[in-house]
Amino acid sequence: MREDMKRPKILLALFRMPYPITDGTRYKLLNNVASGLKELYDIEFFIVTIRPIPTEDLRYLEETYGRVHVFYHSVLSFVCNSISVLWKWIPFQSAAYYFRDARKWFEAHADAYDGVYTHEIRMTEYAIRLPEKQKKKILVDFNDAISLSYKASLKHLSGVSGFLKKIFYSVEGNLVSRYETKVLRSFTHFNIVSIRDRQYLLAKATGVSQSITFSAIRHGVALPKRGAPLDEANLFFMGNLDYAPNRDALVFFLEHIWPRVKVRLPKLEFFIIGRGKSLEVADDRVHHLGFVSDIFSILSKCGLLVAPIRFGGGAPSKIIESMGYGLPVLTTDIGVAALEEKGGDAIYRASENDIDAWVSY
Repeated sequence: MREDMKRPKILLALFRMPYPITDGTRYKLLNNVASGLKELYDIEFFIVTIRPIPTEDLRYLEETYGRVHVFYHSVLSFVCNSISVLWKWIPFQSAAYYFRDARKWFEAHADAYDGVYTHEIRMTEYAIRLPEKQKKKILVDFNDAISLSYKASLKHLSGVSGFLKKIFYSVEGNLVSRYETKVLRSFTHFNIVSIRDRQYLLAKATGVSQSITFSAIRHGVALPKRGAPLDEANLFFMGNLDYAPNRDALVFFLEHIWPRVKVRLPKLEFFIIGRGKSLEVADDRVHHLGFVSDIFSILSKCGLLVAPIRFGGGAPSKIIESMGYGLPVLTTDIGVAALEEKGGDAIYRASENDIDAWVSY
């Protein structure tokens, strides 16, 4: 390409800062999406966020990738924004991230870009009212079918808190399901990480007049060289505990499986890695480590990832990461539903309802 020729320009519309990389989604956004596009395009970021962005992180993103347009709003603003669902009839998560100043900027500048990538339905609302000509250059990254996750989660909720969550998930799940169909009718280019979720959304798209296409920007993980020899006596769980499917999986394991396993294997230790509110566990063989910048220093002490995932969508990065490090995984059919290759001998599967099977592994 001649130096005087301008490269096409792409805008990435995100509801989270992709740097630093603290989870699989951010890894995908920065290394699979931004880095891949940077090879052929000039890229810029449009970020609506609930968290202030440290100056050094913003500087890194701009110096490495491209200009960043940030619209920061307080938690209270997000809560107040959510109330608009009462008359907009869109999901709470979409309403919460939809702000007037950000909308005005987006609508005024969208035509200046040759393509726009919108991450999940929280950002799609900014593009859904654009003229049809501009909509044709929008790629909507569903990431996963959120309404499918809400629907599956309902049967796993119990107690007072579970009852309240069930009410919210039922309402939000219905709103999300309607909105997913609306999005499928409004755009033509989509991304999804899971085959199962893609089939679910395609079924919802029955009757859509325009031709739609689904791509697959896969989740990726950073894989180091294996360090110290593995200690086959240790288990670990990895994931953001503020994400309902992860928290449910961990609670299920600690309540129903761990008590029996630790009796059989008295030297066994269990490590929990990930952000989010920790669980109160009175057991000196359970180590809740929170966020760990170098998780491989922990994985080198472990021999198996346990991931009794009972609901949820997308591709669990924890499974890909563990397999890449050479560690086997014990999970459910839900845990591997998004994987085209099922892991061969590296993945063991057991029904979440078969406690004996989990213990016997």
